[in-house]
Parts: sequence; structure tokens; C-alpha cells
Amino acid sequence: MTKTELITRISNELGLTKKEAEKNFNGIFSVIKDVLLEDGTIQINGFGAFSIKERSARNCYNFRTKESMLVPAFKTISFKQSRTLKDLINE
Repeated sequence: MTKTELITRISNELGLTKKEAEKNFNGIFSVIKDVLLEDGTIQINGFGAFSIKERSARNCYNFRTKESMLVPAFKTISFKQSRTLKDLINE
């Protein structure tokens, strides 16, 4: 499902115009991004938790050039689903 399809669905579910639904959608994800950057974690009961994890630097092998190369350390976003969501998906 694309962002446009989500906005259309939100618009239909809540009886909003598409512009209002898009404004709300963008606002929610803007707040989620800001909270992740400030705090590093956000927990939504019944859905799951987003957190920032740090990956350490590591060596890997380039199969084309047959050389070993260093992948630098980086941060990534992790999502852990809640028990409620997990049970709902597995019904």
C-alpha cells in the first residue's frame, strides 16, 4: 500500500477530505520522526515500538572485486511489534 492509498483510506474511514487526511498523516509521521531523533524510542500500545539501534563497524567481503572492505558504523530504526498486533496477524 502506498502513501496515497493510505491517505485515501484514512479520508474514507474518518470522513475527512483528502487534504485534511494528508495533513494529519504528514503531521503524525513528522512527530514520530522528531521523537525518534530526540528520544530514540517511541512506543504505541497495541501496535509496537520504534527505536534507534546503533550498528557497529564491520568487515565484509566484496564478491566482485574479491576485496575485504570496512562497513562503517551507522544507526538504523528498529520496530518490535506488540503482542496484540502479533496475535492479530497470526489469527
